Amino acid sequence: MFKQNLRSLLSPLAIILVTAISLPARAAATSEGDLEVRVWTSDEQDLASLEQEVTHLMQQDAHSVLAHQLLSHLMVRQFTRDPSDLYVLRQAADLAQQAVDLEPDNPRGYSALADILDLMGNAERGLTLLKEAEARGIKPNWRFAFTRARLMADKSPGSAIISELNKAMKLPNSEARIVVPYVVALLQADSSGHELVKKLKAWDREFPSALFELTTAITLTELGDVNEAHAIYKHMLTNAPHDREAMVNDAIILYRDLHQGPKGIALFQRVLTEHGSSLSSDTRSMISAHLGAALLQQKKWPEARSHFVNAIAAVPGTSSLIDFMARAYRAAKQPQQLVITLHQLNDTVRGTSILHALLGETLSEQLAQHDDAVHAFADALVLDPDRSDYYNGMGLALYRNKSYGDALKAFALATEVDPNDATARYNEACVLAVVGRNEEALSLLAEAISIDPRLMATAKADTDFARLKSSARFNTLVQGAGTEAEDASSLAH
Repeated sequence: MFKQNLRSLLSPLAIILVTAISLPARAAATSEGDLEVRVWTSDEQDLASLEQEVTHLMQQDAHSVLAHQLLSHLMVRQFTRDPSDLYVLRQAADLAQQAVDLEPDNPRGYSALADILDLMGNAERGLTLLKEAEARGIKPNWRFAFTRARLMADKSPGSAIISELNKAMKLPNSEARIVVPYVVALLQADSSGHELVKKLKAWDREFPSALFELTTAITLTELGDVNEAHAIYKHMLTNAPHDREAMVNDAIILYRDLHQGPKGIALFQRVLTEHGSSLSSDTRSMISAHLGAALLQQKKWPEARSHFVNAIAAVPGTSSLIDFMARAYRAAKQPQQLVITLHQLNDTVRGTSILHALLGETLSEQLAQHDDAVHAFADALVLDPDRSDYYNGMGLALYRNKSYGDALKAFALATEVDPNDATARYNEACVLAVVGRNEEALSLLAEAISIDPRLMATAKADTDFARLKSSARFNTLVQGAGTEAEDASSLAH
């Protein structure tokens, strides 16, 4: 018999590492630079409120080049999200041109116009525009170098783009909070592993930035160098004790890799206390899920359960969170605690089929409570009747309970829902072989292998096919030969 994992549980939340710079989520800008940074770096969910803020700035000063440029960029971001909205693109172009008309010697408007040209597929014209502006006397500035680097992205080598970004960082009044994320993205696209770490450290030495440190620590964690990553996070938190990303990532390393669960738990709790009001629901759920896993390690079952329920209830249907929770309980070897948590989740988050299916899988596979498992899969199928893997899970529970007739019906229903479900055909063949229906078993096994040839090796070692080991047809199937000569006389009946 071949067990197939529930197919929506495919994205393990082994570690969540945030790669954004910490910025005040909703605070009013204290300077032009702060406002510009937020316009460039804020999440999509903040764009509407930022548009109101910039529009208010324009209402206060109709001649503000800053307001025209930033509102143009917000329109660019909106158009990027919905390229069918050409009216927004025209608005962005008009605002950029107005910025130039208001102050022909101010580089902001030209940078905005170059962005519009790039968006229209004419990056070369944007580059020419910047060059012409400089020829008319606009001094080299970080915005021109930064814009030029982005416009060069499609046709220039990475080294040339990096050189332009380096120039942008060196020019007066450069806004590192805008430029550095692009440097990091380019380095990550060009390098990986220890080579990426080397380049990030070199940039950080020349232009110290929390994002360079954060990305270095993330890369080191991926490489398994968790002690060095932990040291970087400690350094970051010494300089900025409330840095959310450093706190979250270090807490994960502490409980998961360095076996310092209590410290990790305390750090997670600090994040929730200090940043709770500014956390998105996804981030809060992720932190709660990790807290649950850390508390499992400490054998604090009720507390862990509470955090897992809160995490999944906040973003119901998120398969990665559910999978992460299941893996955490399995690592702790606590299937019964997982069952208790799933029951509570099913009472709290109604209508989520994967929770019922996971309950069925756990009950049957780990606790041998097959009747209860069948009921759990039946509940999952009421909510989502088009899931062949749910029928397959029910069939496995029935098979383990030696209810072979009902198991055959479940596997047959799985193949009706998804004719390409090789696992269900294979498992149906297993049951047929166990009950002595050898001809049918061989036919279904052949169909399963034709869909997924990897099942040949599985079948060869599967004890369910013990009665077929002497069959020439079976041996042909599992050896991958081109013919399927049938030897009925050799089958055990």
